[in-house]
Amino acid sequence: MLAIAMMAGVSNNAMAQNSSMASNGAKATIIAPIAIFATGMLNFGVIIKGTGTVSVSPSSERTSDYASFTVTQLEDIKPASFSLTGEAGYTYSIVLPEDDTIVLKESGTDTMAVNKFICNSFTDGDIDLDGTIGVEGGDLIHVGATLTVSDSQTVGVYNGVFDVTISYN
Repeated sequence: MLAIAMMAGVSNNAMAQNSSMASNGAKATIIAPIAIFATGMLNFGVIIKGTGTVSVSPSSERTSDYASFTVTQLEDIKPASFSLTGEAGYTYSIVLPEDDTIVLKESGTDTMAVNKFICNSFTDGDIDLDGTIGVEGGDLIHVGATLTVSDSQTVGVYNGVFDVTISYN
């Protein structure tokens, strides 16, 4: 009898250890969506007709590699500017246009290529393709580029549009 009682006790203990349960919690955090707004257009300024390139940096410096350029033509040179909103402290990445995809067009059919886009963000202060949303939930981006000018360019005002995309990392 004692043996049967012991087996029953062993048997019940073995069954009790075949399963176990634990509870855990679940959590979700909702953050502000990231958004970008154009606040100022990229302006290469007045350029004397000639052959070469004109570049505007994110810090508003203009350089050129052709002889027709003179300092007296520095009219309202500035990089494109964008303001961002999002969740403070979160990092984001920046996507700029690829080379040979953006052109400035004169009212006729004449065009000039815009290449070598480059940017910096206010919070990071360095030239790269990322940034951090500031403590107030915003940031600023400045975008520069290089314009290719031909000696055969038609005299006139050239305009174009380009996109900048941002996303949380």
